[in-house]
Amino acid sequence: MVEVFSVQDGLDAERALLDEVCGGAREHGLLLWQPCDRALVMPRRMERLEGFAPASAAVAERGWPVLLRDTGGEPVPQSPGVLNIALSYALGPGDNEQTRIETAYLRLCQPICDWLRERGLDAGVGAVAGSFCDGRYNVTLDGRKLAGTAQRWRRNGAGRPVVLA
Repeated sequence: MVEVFSVQDGLDAERALLDEVCGGAREHGLLLWQPCDRALVMPRRMERLEGFAPASAAVAERGWPVLLRDTGGEPVPQSPGVLNIALSYALGPGDNEQTRIETAYLRLCQPICDWLRERGLDAGVGAVAGSFCDGRYNVTLDGRKLAGTAQRWRRNGAGRPVVLA
């Protein structure tokens, strides 16, 4: 079921999901949410850039408040037309820590691609030259970017890596 949140509440729900998996309250979790408002969401690291505060204020004056997220990537506009999918889990004992980043992206993207392919669509995972915020793990449709991805990693109390993708 898709939850409808303000952008800030959606980001908070993603953080809570990661906290629950890290804290052992759950083994894994999936969150689907759609914004009821709009904002420009940026990786937290960007607030350290020179000029961030005045630029954020100028964008907010134009109706796009700037919010910070814990995952990487680039600035992303969020609005009611966007569907967010967040997956969190602890790396299993048999998982290879050296390939955990790629594995997490594929665990998020592959079921989406499979679902699209079952409907006769040409879906894949990969970079799309010239697309907004291009990355190696975009979900693609007919060779065009459909969705972007990002991750945040932490360790749980047992020292196992936990991802929010």
